[in-house]
Amino acid sequence: MHPMNRFAYFFVLVAVVLLCSCDKRLSRLRQQNLDGARVALLASSVQEAKAHERWSGANYRSYRSNEEAIEALKRGEMDAAYLDQIATYNKAFDKKSLAVAFIDNDHTPMAAALRKDDVELERQFARFMKKIKADGAYVWMKNRWTMNDRIDTISFNRIPHFKVKPLQQSLRVGMVGEMPPYSLYNKGQWTGFENELWRWFAAYAGYRIEFVPLDFHELIPALLSKKIDVVAATMTITEQRSTQVLFTVPFAYSCSVCIVRKGR
Repeated sequence: MHPMNRFAYFFVLVAVVLLCSCDKRLSRLRQQNLDGARVALLASSVQEAKAHERWSGANYRSYRSNEEAIEALKRGEMDAAYLDQIATYNKAFDKKSLAVAFIDNDHTPMAAALRKDDVELERQFARFMKKIKADGAYVWMKNRWTMNDRIDTISFNRIPHFKVKPLQQSLRVGMVGEMPPYSLYNKGQWTGFENELWRWFAAYAGYRIEFVPLDFHELIPALLSKKIDVVAATMTITEQRSTQVLFTVPFAYSCSVCIVRKGR
Protein backbone atom coordinates (compact mmCIF):
# COMPACT_ATOMS: atom_id res chain seq x y z
CA MET A 1 0.00 0.00 0.00
CA HIS A 2 1.30 3.45 -0.90
CA PRO A 3 2.42 5.50 2.18
CA MET A 4 -0.09 8.22 1.36
CA ASN A 5 -2.88 5.66 1.08
CA ARG A 6 -1.81 4.18 4.40
CA PHE A 7 -1.96 7.63 6.00
CA ALA A 8 -5.40 8.30 4.53
CA TYR A 9 -6.63 4.91 5.69
CA PHE A 10 -5.31 5.55 9.20
CA PHE A 11 -6.90 8.99 9.30
CA VAL A 12 -10.29 7.62 8.24
CA LEU A 13 -10.02 4.80 10.79
CA VAL A 14 -9.30 7.25 13.62
CA ALA A 15 -12.16 9.49 12.54
CA VAL A 16 -14.58 6.57 12.48
CA VAL A 17 -13.47 5.44 15.94
CA LEU A 18 -13.92 8.95 17.35
CA LEU A 19 -17.33 9.35 15.77
CA CYS A 20 -18.46 5.96 17.04
CA SER A 21 -17.22 6.86 20.52
CA CYS A 22 -19.17 10.12 20.48
CA ASP A 23 -22.26 8.37 19.17
CA LYS A 24 -21.89 5.67 21.82
CA ARG A 25 -21.61 8.25 24.58
CA LEU A 26 -24.56 10.25 23.29
CA SER A 27 -26.54 7.05 22.86
CA ARG A 28 -25.80 6.17 26.48
CA LEU A 29 -27.02 9.60 27.58
CA ARG A 30 -30.16 9.23 25.53
CA GLN A 31 -30.74 5.91 27.30
CA GLN A 32 -30.77 7.88 30.58
CA ASN A 33 -27.36 6.66 31.72
CA LEU A 34 -24.96 9.39 32.86
CA ASP A 35 -22.26 7.04 34.19
CA GLY A 36 -18.84 8.03 32.86
CA ALA A 37 -20.02 11.47 31.74
CA ARG A 38 -19.07 14.88 33.09
CA VAL A 39 -22.33 16.29 34.35
CA ALA A 40 -23.16 19.86 35.35
CA LEU A 41 -25.66 20.36 38.19
CA LEU A 42 -27.26 23.22 40.08
CA ALA A 43 -26.04 23.32 43.68
CA SER A 44 -28.69 22.37 46.28
CA SER A 45 -31.21 21.40 43.59
CA VAL A 46 -33.42 18.32 43.47
CA GLN A 47 -31.52 17.22 40.38
CA GLU A 48 -28.19 17.34 42.25
CA ALA A 49 -29.42 14.91 44.90
CA LYS A 50 -31.20 12.70 42.39
CA ALA A 51 -28.20 12.45 40.05
CA HIS A 52 -25.77 11.42 42.80
CA GLU A 53 -28.18 8.74 43.95
CA ARG A 54 -29.02 7.48 40.47
CA TRP A 55 -25.67 7.56 38.62
CA SER A 56 -22.76 6.86 40.97
CA GLY A 57 -20.30 6.52 38.07
CA ALA A 58 -20.68 10.06 36.70
CA ASN A 59 -18.27 12.95 37.29
CA TYR A 60 -20.26 15.81 38.76
CA ARG A 61 -19.62 19.51 39.12
CA SER A 62 -22.13 21.76 40.87
CA TYR A 63 -22.63 25.39 39.88
CA ARG A 64 -24.17 28.37 41.65
CA SER A 65 -26.71 28.99 38.89
CA ASN A 66 -28.37 27.22 35.97
CA GLU A 67 -26.77 29.72 33.63
CA GLU A 68 -23.25 28.82 34.84
CA ALA A 69 -23.97 25.11 34.37
CA ILE A 70 -25.27 25.61 30.85
CA GLU A 71 -22.36 27.85 29.86
CA ALA A 72 -19.91 25.18 31.08
CA LEU A 73 -21.73 22.70 28.86
CA LYS A 74 -21.56 25.03 25.87
CA ARG A 75 -17.81 25.53 26.36
CA GLY A 76 -17.26 21.77 26.30
CA GLU A 77 -16.11 21.54 29.91
CA MET A 78 -19.02 19.20 30.67
CA ASP A 79 -20.68 16.47 28.61
CA ALA A 80 -24.19 17.06 29.89
CA ALA A 81 -26.26 19.19 32.24
CA TYR A 82 -28.98 17.64 34.38
CA LEU A 83 -31.28 20.45 35.44
CA ASP A 84 -34.83 21.46 36.07
CA GLN A 85 -36.84 21.81 32.87
CA ILE A 86 -37.35 25.49 33.57
CA ALA A 87 -33.59 26.03 33.39
CA THR A 88 -33.70 25.10 29.72
CA TYR A 89 -36.38 27.62 28.86
CA ASN A 90 -35.98 30.72 26.70
CA LYS A 91 -32.55 32.42 26.88
CA ALA A 92 -30.98 29.76 29.09
CA PHE A 93 -31.63 27.10 26.43
CA ASP A 94 -29.90 27.94 23.16
CA LYS A 95 -31.68 25.73 20.64
CA LYS A 96 -28.93 26.36 18.09
CA SER A 97 -26.23 24.64 20.12
CA LEU A 98 -28.01 22.44 22.68
CA ALA A 99 -30.22 19.39 22.41
CA VAL A 100 -32.31 17.38 24.82
CA ALA A 101 -30.87 13.93 25.57
CA PHE A 102 -33.85 12.85 27.68
CA ILE A 103 -36.61 14.19 29.91
CA ASP A 104 -37.49 12.42 33.14
CA ASN A 105 -41.14 11.78 33.77
CA ASP A 106 -40.81 13.01 37.34
CA HIS A 107 -43.42 15.75 37.44
CA THR A 108 -43.00 17.37 40.82
CA PRO A 109 -45.04 20.18 42.38
CA MET A 110 -43.46 23.62 42.75
CA ALA A 111 -44.41 25.94 45.58
CA ALA A 112 -43.19 28.86 47.62
CA ALA A 113 -41.38 28.16 50.89
CA LEU A 114 -42.14 29.88 54.20
CA ARG A 115 -40.82 29.56 57.72
CA LYS A 116 -42.52 26.84 59.74
CA ASP A 117 -44.28 29.32 62.02
CA ASP A 118 -45.78 31.39 59.16
CA VAL A 119 -49.00 29.38 59.12
CA GLU A 120 -51.22 32.45 58.66
CA LEU A 121 -49.20 33.57 55.63
CA GLU A 122 -49.61 30.08 54.15
CA ARG A 123 -53.38 30.28 54.71
CA GLN A 124 -53.55 33.72 53.11
CA PHE A 125 -51.74 32.46 50.03
CA ALA A 126 -54.02 29.39 49.83
CA ARG A 127 -57.12 31.62 49.92
CA PHE A 128 -55.57 33.87 47.28
CA MET A 129 -54.78 30.93 44.96
CA LYS A 130 -58.30 29.55 45.40
CA LYS A 131 -59.76 32.92 44.42
CA ILE A 132 -57.68 33.53 41.27
CA LYS A 133 -58.15 29.92 40.13
CA ALA A 134 -61.89 30.15 40.59
CA ASP A 135 -62.26 33.28 38.46
CA GLY A 136 -59.83 32.12 35.75
CA ALA A 137 -57.20 34.79 36.47
CA TYR A 138 -54.56 32.23 37.40
CA VAL A 139 -54.75 30.26 34.14
CA TRP A 140 -54.85 33.44 32.10
CA MET A 141 -51.79 34.85 33.90
CA LYS A 142 -49.79 31.62 33.69
CA ASN A 143 -50.49 31.17 29.98
CA ARG A 144 -49.34 34.71 29.24
CA TRP A 145 -45.89 33.90 30.57
CA THR A 146 -45.40 30.21 29.78
CA MET A 147 -46.71 30.23 26.22
CA ASN A 148 -44.43 33.01 25.03
CA ASP A 149 -40.72 32.34 24.39
CA ARG A 150 -39.88 36.06 24.67
CA ILE A 151 -40.86 37.09 28.16
CA ASP A 152 -38.94 40.34 27.71
CA THR A 153 -41.78 41.42 25.41
CA ILE A 154 -44.48 40.78 28.03
CA SER A 155 -45.60 43.62 30.22
CA PHE A 156 -47.15 43.24 33.65
CA ASN A 157 -50.90 43.21 33.66
CA ARG A 158 -52.81 45.68 35.80
CA ILE A 159 -53.12 44.34 39.33
CA PRO A 160 -56.76 43.66 40.24
CA HIS A 161 -58.39 45.60 43.02
CA PHE A 162 -58.89 43.26 45.96
CA LYS A 163 -61.30 44.35 48.67
CA VAL A 164 -59.19 43.61 51.72
CA LYS A 165 -57.92 45.79 54.52
CA PRO A 166 -54.30 46.87 53.83
CA LEU A 167 -51.82 45.55 56.38
CA GLN A 168 -48.92 47.70 55.19
CA GLN A 169 -46.43 45.09 56.39
CA SER A 170 -43.28 44.41 54.42
CA LEU A 171 -42.94 41.06 52.63
CA ARG A 172 -39.43 40.18 51.41
CA VAL A 173 -39.55 37.60 48.63
CA GLY A 174 -36.33 35.82 47.68
CA MET A 175 -36.01 34.95 44.00
CA VAL A 176 -33.42 33.69 41.51
CA GLY A 177 -33.31 36.18 38.68
CA GLU A 178 -32.58 33.78 35.85
CA MET A 179 -35.46 31.33 35.73
CA PRO A 180 -37.59 32.49 32.83
CA PRO A 181 -40.52 32.41 32.34
CA TYR A 182 -41.03 32.34 36.12
CA SER A 183 -38.55 35.02 37.14
CA LEU A 184 -35.95 37.18 35.43
CA TYR A 185 -33.91 40.02 36.88
CA ASN A 186 -32.36 42.35 34.32
CA LYS A 187 -30.94 45.84 34.80
CA GLY A 188 -32.67 46.30 38.12
CA GLN A 189 -36.06 45.16 36.82
CA TRP A 190 -37.99 42.02 37.70
CA THR A 191 -40.31 40.20 35.34
CA GLY A 192 -41.89 36.74 35.00
CA PHE A 193 -44.89 34.69 36.11
CA GLU A 194 -43.87 34.16 39.75
CA ASN A 195 -42.99 37.80 40.11
CA GLU A 196 -46.40 38.88 38.87
CA LEU A 197 -48.12 36.24 41.01
CA TRP A 198 -46.54 37.64 44.18
CA ARG A 199 -47.30 41.21 43.16
CA TRP A 200 -50.95 40.18 42.94
CA PHE A 201 -50.78 38.38 46.30
CA ALA A 202 -49.25 41.45 47.95
CA ALA A 203 -52.13 43.56 46.65
CA TYR A 204 -54.62 40.94 47.86
CA ALA A 205 -53.17 40.64 51.35
CA GLY A 206 -52.05 44.26 51.80
CA TYR A 207 -48.29 43.73 51.90
CA ARG A 208 -45.58 46.09 50.72
CA ILE A 209 -43.50 43.71 48.67
CA GLU A 210 -39.73 43.65 48.18
CA PHE A 211 -37.96 41.22 45.83
CA VAL A 212 -34.50 40.02 46.88
CA PRO A 213 -32.19 38.43 44.24
CA LEU A 214 -30.25 35.41 45.57
CA ASP A 215 -28.44 32.34 44.28
CA PHE A 216 -30.53 29.19 44.57
CA HIS A 217 -28.42 27.60 47.31
CA GLU A 218 -28.74 30.78 49.42
CA LEU A 219 -32.54 30.81 49.51
CA ILE A 220 -33.44 28.46 52.37
CA PRO A 221 -30.60 29.70 54.64
CA ALA A 222 -31.79 33.28 54.02
CA LEU A 223 -35.35 32.27 54.87
CA LEU A 224 -34.38 30.46 58.08
CA SER A 225 -32.21 33.39 59.21
CA LYS A 226 -35.15 35.77 58.55
CA LYS A 227 -33.35 37.78 55.86
CA ILE A 228 -36.33 37.06 53.63
CA ASP A 229 -39.92 35.99 54.35
CA VAL A 230 -40.69 33.90 51.26
CA VAL A 231 -38.76 31.73 48.82
CA ALA A 232 -40.35 32.03 45.38
CA ALA A 233 -37.93 30.40 42.98
CA THR A 234 -39.64 27.48 41.24
CA MET A 235 -38.72 25.35 44.25
CA THR A 236 -39.94 21.78 44.11
CA ILE A 237 -41.49 20.16 47.17
CA THR A 238 -39.31 17.43 48.64
CA GLU A 239 -39.46 15.47 51.87
CA GLN A 240 -36.09 16.80 53.00
CA ARG A 241 -37.03 20.44 52.38
CA SER A 242 -40.36 19.92 54.11
CA THR A 243 -38.50 19.20 57.34
CA GLN A 244 -37.03 22.72 57.18
CA VAL A 245 -39.73 24.90 55.62
CA LEU A 246 -43.48 25.23 55.24
CA PHE A 247 -44.58 24.95 51.61
CA THR A 248 -47.54 26.79 50.17
CA VAL A 249 -50.05 25.14 47.86
CA PRO A 250 -48.36 24.26 44.54
CA PHE A 251 -48.62 26.75 41.71
CA ALA A 252 -47.05 24.66 38.91
CA TYR A 253 -45.29 21.39 38.10
CA SER A 254 -41.89 20.69 36.62
CA CYS A 255 -39.58 17.82 35.66
CA SER A 256 -35.88 17.06 35.17
CA VAL A 257 -34.12 17.24 31.81
CA CYS A 258 -30.68 16.22 30.54
CA ILE A 259 -29.24 18.46 27.85
CA VAL A 260 -26.13 18.02 25.69
CA ARG A 261 -24.33 19.94 22.97
CA LYS A 262 -25.54 19.34 19.46
CA GLY A 263 -23.21 17.25 17.36
CA ARG A 264 -22.05 15.11 20.25
